[in-house]
Amino acid sequence: AVLRFEPGFLGALAEPFSDPAVGLASGVQGPGIYAGGDIHLSPWPRLSVWTSPRGGLPYETPYATGACFLARRTLMLALGGLAPDFFLYWEDVDLSLRAAKAGARVLCVPAARFSSAPEGRDSLPKDRRAVAFHKVKNTFLLMARHAPKGAMCGFRLRFYGPHLIRTLLAGPHRLASLKGILWTLVRFR
Repeated sequence: AVLRFEPGFLGALAEPFSDPAVGLASGVQGPGIYAGGDIHLSPWPRLSVWTSPRGGLPYETPYATGACFLARRTLMLALGGLAPDFFLYWEDVDLSLRAAKAGARVLCVPAARFSSAPEGRDSLPKDRRAVAFHKVKNTFLLMARHAPKGAMCGFRLRFYGPHLIRTLLAGPHRLASLKGILWTLVRFR
């Protein structure tokens, strides 16, 4: 995607890194797209995205948006960077959760503002089947790596039960979603 940055973006985004505990920081993506958010991993993974900043100073958020973030090099090396088995969805959440588990602070910086340029939307994946596959695969992968103990049993019932039925009956990309479900069955027996 093509991003547009407001003047002073990089300086504002880098400023919180004077605190050695800061590991990841993201700006505010607008208008009204991202200003931090909450992550819910039980009983089903979902994001609650905040669409407006929580004041003018940098603040804690459970995840930095993958659209544009700054990371401390030592943290990225320690974590191994973005997990290669994620693609398109949940990679930013996975990285943020791993950073937090490693003791790093994850921030949203209101003074660092950016937006997606309309012409950048042409770079989005055209193959909606690939999108469907990665959504299914990465949802399961995120839960397998980060869900609280005991949550996976209920998640599997919901994931393989109603989700599978709904996908097979009404999903516009049934075969790609089914491929994602089969991928999870083979990978997580």
